[in-house]
Amino acid sequence: MEQIDIILIERYFEGDLNEQERAVFAQRLQADARFAEAFRFEQDILAGIETAGNQRLRERLDAIYQEEIKHGATIRTMRPLRRWWMLAAAVVAGLLIGWWWLGSQPAAQKLASQYLEQPFQVEDSFFRGETDENQARTNGLVQYRNGDFEAAAASMETVVASGTAKAGDYFLAGLCQLFKASPDFAIALDFFTKANALDPAAYTDEINWYSALAKIQLKNEPAAKAVLEKLANSKSSRNAEQARELLEVMGK
Repeated sequence: MEQIDIILIERYFEGDLNEQERAVFAQRLQADARFAEAFRFEQDILAGIETAGNQRLRERLDAIYQEEIKHGATIRTMRPLRRWWMLAAAVVAGLLIGWWWLGSQPAAQKLASQYLEQPFQVEDSFFRGETDENQARTNGLVQYRNGDFEAAAASMETVVASGTAKAGDYFLAGLCQLFKASPDFAIALDFFTKANALDPAAYTDEINWYSALAKIQLKNEPAAKAVLEKLANSKSSRNAEQARELLEVMGK
């Protein structure tokens, strides 16, 4: 992308184009794919800042920009820097929204979210030698262990759709739903329920623990409490201490 095109896009968003220039600009958007892509990139930066409500940060960046111009920097040299300042502002604003969301959660949901920050570690023996039977199952396990939870979720959904899914498949499918970028706690809980129905003795402690966390995130605290009490009172549960912490926060 030529520097002059970047300047032109900046001028558009600053309202610095006259009527004739705007008409030419619109035609260029329709005819030039690279120009349109650069335009959308700038638009996304601005939208990110505005959506995050971080207008004060944007005003501060503009103030810095104007100050540099006063001290001799040219518009041509400052515009690329300004683009990266605004991109950084959008990233910061997104982080602030995440912090706000976590801070505004009820105490039990906040603690459950913290427990979900560390994905369950799946061992080599998880499928007990069954991975070679289904390539999608093998892919799902590898993708999960590599932290690619979206891809793992898709692979495990293929296994489930095949009609050959076992308890371990449903359990791993549920974990994928918990740890992907946009968790689906309801689907995760459904997979855990199916895993338990197929084999009540398989992964019982883990299924109960992650089911409880999913129920908390779904704001079903009574159901979550029932599961947590079972874990807290178990002498063999690996999650007994965490379950007691959650029960305390929930006001048992």
